[in-house]
Amino acid sequence: MDQLSLFPSLPEGRECEGCGKRFVPKRRDKRFCSRKCRKREYHREYYRRPDVREWKREYNREYQRRPDVRERAREYEQRPDARERKRERDRRPDVREKKREYNREYRSRPDARERKRAAGRKRTARLGGKEKHRRRLSDLLIAQEGLCGLCGHGLPKDRRQVHVDHIYPVSLGGTNAVSNLQAVCKPCNESKHDSTMAEYALRVWPQV
Repeated sequence: MDQLSLFPSLPEGRECEGCGKRFVPKRRDKRFCSRKCRKREYHREYYRRPDVREWKREYNREYQRRPDVRERAREYEQRPDARERKRERDRRPDVREKKREYNREYRSRPDARERKRAAGRKRTARLGGKEKHRRRLSDLLIAQEGLCGLCGHGLPKDRRQVHVDHIYPVSLGGTNAVSNLQAVCKPCNESKHDSTMAEYALRVWPQV
């Protein structure tokens, strides 16, 4: 039997500001039922302070720029179990809603369009420039007979809707050689993202 049931009319009985549980304080100014609740609430208040939050953001930025940390992150991202965990997390409804909200907010920013154009120019330069990219796309369309390299359906006549996909992703060490490129439609390229062909096949045709 606890103290509250023994002394139901005790005026000092109050609610813990940390966990919300009713308790009998030994002092009238006591706010928490235990040391654990007091330490947890202290840390919450400490990390809510603007100066502490700014210091933490700056520390995280500096930490993520370290070469050894970036190398460990790249090694972890290439592990099959890490990629699968990321996909499972991205499928969660709350995570998808957060990403949609972030994307809407990002697209409304004035510099978002210019950043997208700059990323496109950088990618085109990596592929050897616009003329070389057009020639490669023409060669791929002829070799594939105008069919998508992933779903096998006919590609749209508008070449702006035709994407050039890396068979083995650049993020995993793939090259820009013609043997590593294929012409695909926009939906297939967006669904494949940076997966390998084996991972994409398992995701799209799991029963095969």
